[in-house]
Amino acid sequence: MKSFVAAHHKRDDVIASMDNLVDYFDWCQNCRNQLLHAAKYPALFHEKDTMYLTKRKRKGSSKYGYIKLTLQEIRDIAEKVRAGVVQCADLSIYLRHEGVPRHKINAVYWPYTESLPAMLIVPKPLELALWSEADE
Repeated sequence: MKSFVAAHHKRDDVIASMDNLVDYFDWCQNCRNQLLHAAKYPALFHEKDTMYLTKRKRKGSSKYGYIKLTLQEIRDIAEKVRAGVVQCADLSIYLRHEGVPRHKINAVYWPYTESLPAMLIVPKPLELALWSEADE
């Protein structure tokens, strides 16, 4: 995707914004894969609003890892994924109206056409912890 954008757009700021969005959605995909492919694991000690998940480190691997997430951390992931969706929509509106005279743009879109949306900060990917040092 990054090479496609670079080949079809001349503005460096637009290319950088698209690269940022691709990196952000890579993070979203990592979160989705870690959460959806994991199984709930019963906690040894009950912690309120905490979920334990386990899954193989890699497809076909015999090594398992785990993730411990609070309800707030899961909510934060969901909100960040939503921010990526909104960013994509804002960038799309900006690009669709690029070069169009303002008087030909519906006033509803004006706030989205004045400048590129600010880039998103790409969070660190969700990492599985190993069960023990022997698993490394």
